Amino acid sequence: MNKSFNKKILIPALVLSMLFAAPAYASEKTNELPQKEAVSAESQSTAFTLGEIKDGAYENSFFNVRFPVLKGMKFDKDGKLTELGKKASDPAATEAVIAQINEHTPVILANATTSKSSVFTVIATFVGKNVTDHYDEKSIVESKLKQVVSDYDSVGGFTDLTTTIDTISFLGEEHPSLSVTGKVDGVEFKQRFLCLTKDGYVMLFALAGTNDSPFSMIDQATKLY
Repeated sequence: MNKSFNKKILIPALVLSMLFAAPAYASEKTNELPQKEAVSAESQSTAFTLGEIKDGAYENSFFNVRFPVLKGMKFDKDGKLTELGKKASDPAATEAVIAQINEHTPVILANATTSKSSVFTVIATFVGKNVTDHYDEKSIVESKLKQVVSDYDSVGGFTDLTTTIDTISFLGEEHPSLSVTGKVDGVEFKQRFLCLTKDGYVMLFALAGTNDSPFSMIDQATKLY
């Protein structure tokens, strides 16, 4: 059951679907950031970064977040950061990934799993400098609610799918979140999506498992500064 769960429920392709509609939204907005966004950015990292995997956590100074994973969870080769870790002396490799993101392509930066079928995935894309005007966190999760169910149905083997948009505490603030529950081949699963936006970039975090244990990671996430 665990192998089936990992292969179907937690495949990163489903998570990527959360951001496919982003460029269309971005094209409708103005090219100015709200003043409050510009001011707050002065005290934070202003250059977009892919982040890094450090001491059992994903860290990103641009989004000011440190997201530790569960004990026993390991980052695997499905994420670009693990791949780039082997090319640390080649800045061009990192630049190529950032260029891909800047072309509005969602990229899986990190993916961590456990043998007990818990998964944590980090994805980033660029939707336009104006993202904070109208294409905010709430509109992102709302726009993809039906799409997520459709993606699961296309894979097959899923039953009793339900989706809910609620608000959860993340980094000491309230953030909208998309929750998905259901069964795959008779095994119950739970999945949750939340995101951060800044200067046109969107970072999506997806957590999933056969119980609530992966969601405890959300409470453990902290700001870097």
